[in-house]
Amino acid sequence: MQESKNRYINVYVGVGIGILVLGYSKILPETFKIWVEAFVLLLFFTAAGVYGRESGISELGMTDLIKKGAREIMIPYCWMSLLVVTGRCAGMLLFPMRFTKEDTIAMTWDMLSFYGGSVLWFLPVFFVGVTVYWTIRKKLFYPVALILTAVLAAVICGINGIPVYLYGKEMSVEVFLLQCIYTVWRGCVGMFFCAVGEGLSMLLGYLERKKLMMILLGFALTGIGTLLALKNQEKADVTLSFRYLLTGEMVFWFLAAIFLCGGLLFLCRWINECRPLEYLGRSSLIVLATCLDFKVTALAGLAGDKVFAIFDHDFLRNVVMLVVLIVVELFLIWLFHGILSFMYGKKQKNN
Repeated sequence: MQESKNRYINVYVGVGIGILVLGYSKILPETFKIWVEAFVLLLFFTAAGVYGRESGISELGMTDLIKKGAREIMIPYCWMSLLVVTGRCAGMLLFPMRFTKEDTIAMTWDMLSFYGGSVLWFLPVFFVGVTVYWTIRKKLFYPVALILTAVLAAVICGINGIPVYLYGKEMSVEVFLLQCIYTVWRGCVGMFFCAVGEGLSMLLGYLERKKLMMILLGFALTGIGTLLALKNQEKADVTLSFRYLLTGEMVFWFLAAIFLCGGLLFLCRWINECRPLEYLGRSSLIVLATCLDFKVTALAGLAGDKVFAIFDHDFLRNVVMLVVLIVVELFLIWLFHGILSFMYGKKQKNN
């Protein structure tokens, strides 16, 4: 694909990862976190559907699809998991009261089963959802794939009981296998949002010359999706989450995610170009994998709290937290794009 043609997709992913990081931080209020939880991880599946449609990824063979996904998603997952576990082991030696052996073993177990620790759980789920969806699309027409994935996602969310069953269970072969299955379970829900993204890409083609309609539709869908998400959370007795497939009113949950993902996509297509967001979008995997597991948000929060203790000023604290987030993530992006690029499936260039 020509870069000028897919710049808005990078903008879209950049907006998504920016929203995600802000949701993990203490900068914005709790209501914003509810809004973020309603759709932001599903946005990446939607982006994969849009990109796949426009880049012709479905024309790749099954083997090439798997290799591509393994190189771009699973290699980073393995390396980042290794770094996180190594960090936990170091923490056990330096801070034995804070990092216990049991917690470290449990985290290692979760990462080996692809159940995932912290935010890294999303990478195997994304690999399954995107790879399987485009494999299916090679065999089925789009309407059939959309209906099939929609029914499958609804059934999975309707009978989701694996997290409850696993809660408090000791490590065993059965638990390990169920955790592996649950990765596929969540990936199947993600497949539906890949299909949604492909459909939105078709709609964008129709709206290409109707900019005003695109803008109005973008704002309208975002607003309606926000209202549905907040209403759904208000009626639920637990925090709704894609990670644990807690959907509350299932229809509200799906509609809120579809409207929010679609609304932001239309607005990003209207914006089309924004170099900072494009850069963030191209580096989204690095930001996703490091914002929590490298304690970037915790460091930003600590810096903000120090400033608040001195000046007793919320706005100044938030500014400091945002600056620390940006500076540290820019350094990590530079690091992983450079000497550590092999961790992201990139071949080192010979001098």
